[in-house]
Amino acid sequence: MSITLDQLAAPKEPHRFQKRNTYGIKGRPPKVLTAEEALERQAKSDLRAAAKEFSGEALMTVVEIMRNPDVAANHRLTAAEMLLSRGHGKARQNVDVQVDIYERMSDAELIRLISGKDISDEEINAVRGPLMLEGEIVDSE
Repeated sequence: MSITLDQLAAPKEPHRFQKRNTYGIKGRPPKVLTAEEALERQAKSDLRAAAKEFSGEALMTVVEIMRNPDVAANHRLTAAEMLLSRGHGKARQNVDVQVDIYERMSDAELIRLISGKDISDEEINAVRGPLMLEGEIVDSE
């Protein structure tokens, strides 16, 4: 395959999202919100702003609960855990998953497991058709 100079000099197809669009920003143009979506977004923003105003007071309340010896130990421990998780992040949780059992299951068993319903083999085959194995018959003689 040979490429001509005209092909090299030809302008390239524009990408779906160009480096700079008509809005002067990179990437996808901003979504135009409906009035309902705009009100919902504003309400969430106002709620976040109001909650941030009380965050210092809330933090001091948690500290007071943690330090108060008259409060039940389980509540003090919960307060301490809240402070630690907000300050240092929650600890990672490792999960061991054994997936080889799914490899041994038939398609029908997997469909029953995923759907959570007791579906017969006939119903499964009616939807996707019977399983077909391709190959050639070999005479054993």
